[in-house]
Amino acid sequence: MVMTMQSCSVPGCTDRYYAKGLCGKHYTRSKKGQPLETKSRYQLTPQEKFELKFTKDASECWNWHFSDPKGRANTFLYNGKVQRASRVSYQLYIGPIPAGLCVLHECDNALCVNPKHLFLGTHKDNTQDMYNKKRNINLCGEDRKHSKLTNEAVQDIRSSPLNGNQLAKKYNVTRSIIYDVIHRRSWKHLP
Repeated sequence: MVMTMQSCSVPGCTDRYYAKGLCGKHYTRSKKGQPLETKSRYQLTPQEKFELKFTKDASECWNWHFSDPKGRANTFLYNGKVQRASRVSYQLYIGPIPAGLCVLHECDNALCVNPKHLFLGTHKDNTQDMYNKKRNINLCGEDRKHSKLTNEAVQDIRSSPLNGNQLAKKYNVTRSIIYDVIHRRSWKHLP
């Protein structure tokens, strides 16, 4: 007598029968009330995994969800290497990237991975693009977003008879910041 192996009743699944006409994987999903046809994360293609990690906005940017709080590039594991998400997007939707070229953004949104907003260029092209779009402006003084002092406070510090400790307490900054202001190591743009 020859025994035949029963397979899972879910279309496309060739795994061995476990219970109630299903393989172990589909049986577990049915017990949890999950749809049987959805793929597990291990069955997803790289493109399907990539598409789970961004959202589309009104400006047609595909904004990457997983930005690094330290300002580093957004990354994705592709072809066994951790790569910038914009490079992976270019490779998935457009094609391979020749050696020595960078992926540049037309929209100037670092989180965007929309392949329509990406183009190839050299490091020199990237720098020139930055200058053309005036993204190289160096802010100084109170124009910087994390500045604790104002232009008026700096002028007051420089003309004040108080010592460094007293000024540091008055403006809620460290003594080293006060000394840098007084000795013109910082806030050099002010007279």
